[in-house]
Amino acid sequence: MSLANFVSRTLSAVVLTPIALAAIYYGGTYYKILILIAAGISLFELKNMILKDIPYREYKEHKGWIIFSFFYVLIPAYSLIYLRNFDPVYGFQATVWMFVSVWCTDVGGYIFGRLIGGPKLIPALSPKKTWAGLIGAILLSVVFGYYFGLWFTTRPQGSGPFDGDVEVAKWFMVFSGLVTVVAQAGDFFESWIKRTFGVKDSGNLIPGHGGLLDRIDGLLFVAPITALTVYVHLLPQ
Repeated sequence: MSLANFVSRTLSAVVLTPIALAAIYYGGTYYKILILIAAGISLFELKNMILKDIPYREYKEHKGWIIFSFFYVLIPAYSLIYLRNFDPVYGFQATVWMFVSVWCTDVGGYIFGRLIGGPKLIPALSPKKTWAGLIGAILLSVVFGYYFGLWFTTRPQGSGPFDGDVEVAKWFMVFSGLVTVVAQAGDFFESWIKRTFGVKDSGNLIPGHGGLLDRIDGLLFVAPITALTVYVHLLPQ
């Protein structure tokens, strides 16, 4: 990857990350608007992939893919809104944990994959992803999960921001590691869709990344599973 492309990726992250975190922090209408905009763009990108160069009169021949697209995007969108809104405090914390765990997956995979290289994971779907990248993604994600768990359980009278429950922090390590695996599955699934329709990127909205779907493909898998886990946990025992 060229230096120019690396700079583009970095600048895109610098711009987009604060926007996402601000929307998560304020929640409410701001967060819902961001999610709905992202869902709309994702559906547009899917439409361009699935129905590229196909006359309108032939759309019905691809109705299965069209229906799939709505489920593929709207279920995660609803999950993201549910997760942020199920509780004012815990909803915010859970959403931040999930987003940052997915971002750690992307960053760890990119850095370790580029620096170490080595055997490919599934070259038929994603020729650039390596086992080293997967291990790096898991490592960065579990480190974040551990410190997030310490922060999450820090007592008001604690000696610092990470003076929390170590046992709880270990569970967050496990959960963050699982997020990495699920996010990677989401990444490969989107790669399969792109290969099915013969496209390299879902779009060109984000410099250095491609389309929005290329940036949030892991989140599309992680969000429903996280929201379902929270929902089941909140069910009356």
